[in-house]
Amino acid sequence: MKKHNRIHLSSKQQCLLTYKCDYSRLPPEIWGNICSYLDINSLKKLTYISHFIKFQSQRELVRRLIFRLTSQIKIPRMTLCPLFDNLTLEHTLTLYDHLYRYHKSDEILNDICTLCPSIWKINLFHSDITNDGIKTLSTLSNLTYFCLDACNGGIHLESIPRKCHKLKHFETPFLWKLTDDIIILLGQNCHDLQILHIRCCELITDNSIMSLVNKCHQLVSLDFYGVKLLTNLSCVEIARYCPLLEKINLTKCSSIGDYGIKALADGCPLLTTVELSNTDVSDDGIVYLAEHCQLEKIILRYCNVTDNGIFNLIINSSRLIHINLGNCVHLTDVTVQNLKTYCPNLKLLNLCHCHLLTDVSCDILKTFFSLEIINILMCPLLSREKVYHICYLPNLKCLHSRYFKNSHFC
Repeated sequence: MKKHNRIHLSSKQQCLLTYKCDYSRLPPEIWGNICSYLDINSLKKLTYISHFIKFQSQRELVRRLIFRLTSQIKIPRMTLCPLFDNLTLEHTLTLYDHLYRYHKSDEILNDICTLCPSIWKINLFHSDITNDGIKTLSTLSNLTYFCLDACNGGIHLESIPRKCHKLKHFETPFLWKLTDDIIILLGQNCHDLQILHIRCCELITDNSIMSLVNKCHQLVSLDFYGVKLLTNLSCVEIARYCPLLEKINLTKCSSIGDYGIKALADGCPLLTTVELSNTDVSDDGIVYLAEHCQLEKIILRYCNVTDNGIFNLIINSSRLIHINLGNCVHLTDVTVQNLKTYCPNLKLLNLCHCHLLTDVSCDILKTFFSLEIINILMCPLLSREKVYHICYLPNLKCLHSRYFKNSHFC
């Protein structure tokens, strides 16, 4: 083996490198013993010697990281092993739920960012990460997926959109104190953003959403569940600048009505999933939406819709596979019959709290063979005998009713 350029190593390392032999013939367990005596910086230096030594040193780096996560942080080893099987420092490490309910999040994040600088996906759930940890994460220049779920409220995220310009997925559900400033920074620095999920971030207003969509034209999925300050103005701007949008969740955005939904239908023809529960939408809005988009999933809980509106919706939605009409109290058996006639591919049907449904609906449902999940809870006019007949549907996996609550069929 050729002599390599000398680097500053300990005497033990120098002996190893200058000994003229084929290192690849050494048994792996010997390499494991050798690497176990070296510190992290020395292991990193070994990665420059040869491909074989590089592989062995990286195995030791990964072993130490797993040991740290499993022994000191008490994360089950089985959760981690599949993610580290083929890890190299150059490869991307997908990090799911490693940081689930443990302490010293900042220290572990520092280790991960040091050992795996090319990491692209971070998912933090119920961790005690602080602002120092967020600053550490912002050093990951390849970060494209960032999720901070149910963490402490006093987190300042400004450094993430300022430094991680490759972000494509930004998700901060239940981060109550998220402000317009963060969303505006995302728009200014992360022009490749495709997914924005900010459920229950009640401080977000139209101003930040309008600023974001003005610069991020590749958005395909938006989740504004419980963002109560949004109005039709946001829908108009989304329709103007986001023609690639496929999914949008406006649940509990009570100020959004037919005007905003019609704007989305005109500007976002690729929409397939729309969630409009607890909004001000009516028959007029949902029919217009169905006429302009190929809907596959629509959720209309607590909406003021009628049999006629649902009929005009479904005759224009032949691809519909999921419809949620829970708490739409004006619906009758006519809607169930229309769904069976015009939605042959429907798999999930939610009719809970539709108080006007009778046993006629049960007779229709028992021949609705495509259905896999049915919810008819709190429909008081349905009899036990009629509901029981629904259980024999060939593809049925789950039935929710007052008589068979949460019953699963396989």
